[in-house]
Amino acid sequence: MVKPYAIGVDIGGTKIAAGVVDREAHIVARYKTKEHAHKPREVVIDTVERVCRVLLNESRVDPQDVLGVGLGFAGHVNGKAGVVIVSSNMPGWRNVPLRDIMADRLQMPVVLENDTKVCGLAEHLYGAGRGVDNMCYVTLSTGYGLAIIIDGKRFKDDEIIIALGVTAEGKKVLLRFIQAGTENASVCKEFLNGLRERGLTIEERVLCVMDGSKGIRRAVEEVFGSYALIQRCQWHKKGRKAALRKLVQKAYEKPTYEGAKMALKRLKRELSLVNKSAEGLEQALTLHRLSLFERLGRSPQDHQLHRVSHGPHRSEDR
Repeated sequence: MVKPYAIGVDIGGTKIAAGVVDREAHIVARYKTKEHAHKPREVVIDTVERVCRVLLNESRVDPQDVLGVGLGFAGHVNGKAGVVIVSSNMPGWRNVPLRDIMADRLQMPVVLENDTKVCGLAEHLYGAGRGVDNMCYVTLSTGYGLAIIIDGKRFKDDEIIIALGVTAEGKKVLLRFIQAGTENASVCKEFLNGLRERGLTIEERVLCVMDGSKGIRRAVEEVFGSYALIQRCQWHKKGRKAALRKLVQKAYEKPTYEGAKMALKRLKRELSLVNKSAEGLEQALTLHRLSLFERLGRSPQDHQLHRVSHGPHRSEDR
């Protein structure tokens, strides 16, 4: 039997908005509340459950006629696993299996995804983006987010892996990009081997700047071997707390390898970068070790801010 109804719940940092809809996307009942705002995780979960039950009661929809519940959550979500990885809007949310928790409480199927992604999908299927091949949906609320539709295709479960070359003159050259469902080592290795097959030659050491993905790092090491000098992304190692970010930024701004390494080690209790892997620390300081941080480790904006805050370099400092 085709079940005619579904429940949608938007879980935001300061507001929960929910509704019962039919298969034509007509809203049968709706409900909003802010009672969970700034409350512990357990209160948020209790509120979501209560909202669903209030909706069923007010709409007089039999739970047996509900296909399932869709949860849009304001945070980093692994939709396939049904897990909230982390949320910058709500504290205490880290690796929470919210889909299974709610499915157990409501005794009906539950789907979990990032709130901006599902809002973008809804606009594409039923709202302002209906019939449009290319669109963006932007969330500007307690936090912000972006969902993109390209050629009528949604990329919520995919990633775009990009290889961007930089010439000695500083010119950026797009070498290759692919759409992939993962960035594990086998996918990245095939990606890099494709670059070599297309004519990329590595005859001397090359600086490879990347994020912290183990798959990408392993692929670079296997394909480029000893020619690869790996500089891992420093930004996502700075932590989410503003005070910690400032301390780590100051450590990275030390002009010498020894100075930066010593400053980072002083923060080792707060930094998973140091706690988990000495190799990770070394690869985050490759530019320092090569004495290239001042030349390559700052954007033009960083250079301007550095000059404003510290004044122009004196001749003896050069």
